[in-house]
Amino acid sequence: MNAGKSYYELEDYDSAFEYGQIAGQIDPNSSETELLLGDIFEARKDHDQAVAAYRRALEIEGNKPQIMVALARAYLGTKRYDAAKELLTSALELDPENAIAYRYLGFVHLKLRNIDTAIASYSKAVEIDASDWVAHKNLGVVYIVKTLNNEDAAMRAKGIEHWNISLDINPNQPKLRRLLEKYSK
Repeated sequence: MNAGKSYYELEDYDSAFEYGQIAGQIDPNSSETELLLGDIFEARKDHDQAVAAYRRALEIEGNKPQIMVALARAYLGTKRYDAAKELLTSALELDPENAIAYRYLGFVHLKLRNIDTAIASYSKAVEIDASDWVAHKNLGVVYIVKTLNNEDAAMRAKGIEHWNISLDINPNQPKLRRLLEKYSK
């Protein structure tokens, strides 16, 4: 299992998968193994296989927010936004301080075109974890999207502010820098 995790961290997904399968043969009732396999499938963009692995982990372990969020992320990859929304909402009932669940819920609401709800979800994510540069970036995106229809200067300023925070936390975001230049004018 540890070898599989190590290879996963090194982004050698073939070796990680090989060791994950071996770990699964040794202990077929290990939710940890299924989580690792799900992560490997996600990294390979094989979302359907990831869904299956995360579902097996949930069957073994029960409703753990970590597994529920992972499964919801895989559902996002398959564009099953309603299923992801339901899982994330359930995960937040069990763990109301789960910033990652709020971040993904923000994405779900953005995809479902519920802009105000997306703003609320991303805002809660950054309230819980102010160092979450992805949530700041996405909150900025949602604010900017909201201004596309009405040219609200205050909303645009909030979007740019969150983009700047995201860049302060993680400066290596060339696409975000280009967006910032475009919308700061």
